[in-house]
Amino acid sequence: MTRLCFNPKMPEKPTPFVPFTPENIGSKAEAIAYSQATKGKFEFSTVPIPDWQVHFVSQFARLLQEHDVRPIMLYIPVLGEARSSVITERTYWPKIINDVTLLGIPPGKMFDGLTDAELEKLYVLPQHFNQNGQEFFTRLITPTLLKLYENSTNH
Repeated sequence: MTRLCFNPKMPEKPTPFVPFTPENIGSKAEAIAYSQATKGKFEFSTVPIPDWQVHFVSQFARLLQEHDVRPIMLYIPVLGEARSSVITERTYWPKIINDVTLLGIPPGKMFDGLTDAELEKLYVLPQHFNQNGQEFFTRLITPTLLKLYENSTNH
């Protein structure tokens, strides 16, 4: 497996990967599921998503419902959102997908205490985590995913 470092100008030759594990960062960054109580931590775009995307998401939602699967939409922040206090979504997904759980961590909390240079050690591109970022995000989000699973009636 090739481990990649931050390289916003792909496909230029990347600089060497540097392992980085933020210590004690994100410990207060608990994942949040959308609800009436947490709706202030979410921001939904007012730009409509294209009809073809709505069509395919609706088809996918129907398939999930037919198989009694309760979906979770997991928010993964892009680098440009790293200081944001809210979880930004493209649309209000529950309008399209019945019984969906929107789950994420406000990036400002998740990355609180990290410098810009340290943030770049978590991404390979501004839109994608590298191995460092994947491991960091997984460590933070997994406890809430497990709680959601344990509390579900579908297992």
